[in-house]
Amino acid sequence: MKVMVVDDTSMMRAVVKDILVKFCGIVRENVIEAESGEKALGSYAMVKPDLVFLDISMPGMDGITVVKELKKIDAGAKIIMCTSSGDSDDVEECVEAGAVDYILKPPNPQRMLQAVERAAGKTLQEIKYGAAEDGGDEAESEEDNGED
Repeated sequence: MKVMVVDDTSMMRAVVKDILVKFCGIVRENVIEAESGEKALGSYAMVKPDLVFLDISMPGMDGITVVKELKKIDAGAKIIMCTSSGDSDDVEECVEAGAVDYILKPPNPQRMLQAVERAAGKTLQEIKYGAAEDGGDEAESEEDNGED
């Protein structure tokens, strides 16, 4: 499973990435970062992520606009919004634009796992199993390399 993390703050991208890897069964190499909505839109078609974590409040193009543009590129895009405010109007607007869920910042690992499972339509075990098929488990790859 490939996941794109879009946030203008490098620290928040790193936090989300770490949670995805440690708690959600995503292979680190399958987490792609973008520091702006414009960069996310520019690389989305090439990356083809299964899931996008998207900050609502960013300079330049805001998250709500990015959701609308991503949905034009890929109507089936699965987008989870990240917000520090939890403003119900913003969340409602994101859902109307096509986001499937939202999480509050700072992210809670259990809540992120719940959002990933819901958006992917898979359990943690299915995500991990799929990750092994898509890119291989890092531990398994190291074992294989050691045996050659």
